[in-house]
Amino acid sequence: MNDSLYVTPNNNGVYAISAANMTTLYWKATLTAANSAPAWVVPNSNNVYAVAGTTIQKVQGGGSPVWTYNALATITAGPVAMNGVIYFGTSNGNYFCRAR
Repeated sequence: MNDSLYVTPNNNGVYAISAANMTTLYWKATLTAANSAPAWVVPNSNNVYAVAGTTIQKVQGGGSPVWTYNALATITAGPVAMNGVIYFGTSNGNYFCRAR
């Protein structure tokens, strides 16, 4: 949806809601753990990257998970997308990049 706002409360979900009224729920995806960083939406795409504890998940419109990657430490920085790559950092000081 073009007017979606992606919300990552401190639980194991990422929600796509209407930015216009902040109440209409378009979809919810269940993550592997509680969120530890904000979600990132790739502009002009249907891809949302959400962080949940030690994992990052790619979710497509409708809330369907595409892949999950376990970084083996709490993800605390990112995710950020640039040039077809997702970047994120962990609590132990490591940074990762993964193809979208």
